[in-house]
Amino acid sequence: MKKDKKLIYSWDEIPIIFDMNLACLITGFTSASLRTLAQSGKFPAYKVGGHWRIDRQEFMEWWENRKEKK
Repeated sequence: MKKDKKLIYSWDEIPIIFDMNLACLITGFTSASLRTLAQSGKFPAYKVGGHWRIDRQEFMEWWENRKEKK
Protein backbone atom coordinates (compact mmCIF):
# COMPACT_ATOMS: atom_id res chain seq x y z
CA MET A 1 0.00 0.00 0.00
CA LYS A 2 1.37 3.38 -1.01
CA LYS A 3 1.41 6.19 1.55
CA ASP A 4 -0.46 9.36 0.67
CA LYS A 5 1.69 12.43 0.24
CA LYS A 6 0.92 14.90 2.99
CA LEU A 7 1.46 18.59 2.47
CA ILE A 8 3.66 20.20 5.08
CA TYR A 9 2.84 23.71 6.15
CA SER A 10 5.37 24.38 8.91
CA TRP A 11 8.67 23.11 10.23
CA ASP A 12 6.85 21.90 13.36
CA GLU A 13 5.11 19.22 11.28
CA ILE A 14 8.44 17.60 10.43
CA PRO A 15 9.79 15.00 12.88
CA ILE A 16 13.05 15.78 14.66
CA ILE A 17 14.71 12.93 12.72
CA PHE A 18 13.23 11.87 9.38
CA ASP A 19 14.02 9.71 6.39
CA MET A 20 15.02 10.30 2.80
CA ASN A 21 11.45 9.85 1.52
CA LEU A 22 10.25 12.85 3.51
CA ALA A 23 13.30 14.86 2.41
CA CYS A 24 12.37 14.10 -1.21
CA LEU A 25 8.80 15.19 -0.62
CA ILE A 26 9.93 18.47 0.95
CA THR A 27 12.64 19.35 -1.57
CA GLY A 28 11.26 17.83 -4.77
CA PHE A 29 14.64 16.16 -5.35
CA THR A 30 14.95 12.47 -6.17
CA SER A 31 16.33 10.13 -3.55
CA ALA A 32 19.29 9.42 -5.85
CA SER A 33 20.12 13.14 -6.00
CA LEU A 34 19.89 13.56 -2.23
CA ARG A 35 21.98 10.42 -1.62
CA THR A 36 24.67 11.75 -3.95
CA LEU A 37 24.66 15.10 -2.15
CA ALA A 38 24.79 13.36 1.24
CA GLN A 39 27.68 11.13 0.20
CA SER A 40 29.64 14.18 -0.92
CA GLY A 41 28.89 16.04 2.32
CA LYS A 42 26.65 18.63 0.64
CA PHE A 43 23.42 17.43 2.25
CA PRO A 44 23.00 16.92 6.02
CA ALA A 45 22.14 13.22 6.17
CA TYR A 46 23.78 10.25 7.84
CA LYS A 47 23.36 6.51 7.65
CA VAL A 48 21.94 4.43 10.49
CA GLY A 49 21.85 0.72 9.82
CA GLY A 50 21.89 1.23 6.07
CA HIS A 51 19.13 3.84 6.08
CA TRP A 52 19.59 7.57 5.59
CA ARG A 53 18.40 9.84 8.41
CA ILE A 54 18.13 13.62 8.44
CA ASP A 55 18.09 15.92 11.48
CA ARG A 56 15.36 18.56 11.16
CA GLN A 57 17.49 21.43 12.50
CA GLU A 58 20.42 20.63 10.19
CA PHE A 59 18.03 20.25 7.27
CA MET A 60 16.37 23.61 8.01
CA GLU A 61 19.77 25.34 8.06
CA TRP A 62 20.80 23.62 4.82
CA TRP A 63 17.51 24.60 3.15
CA GLU A 64 17.72 28.24 4.24
CA ASN A 65 21.38 28.52 3.16
CA ARG A 66 20.52 26.93 -0.19
CA LYS A 67 17.74 29.45 -0.79
CA GLU A 68 20.06 32.38 0.02
CA LYS A 69 22.59 31.28 -2.64
CA LYS A 70 20.04 31.53 -5.47
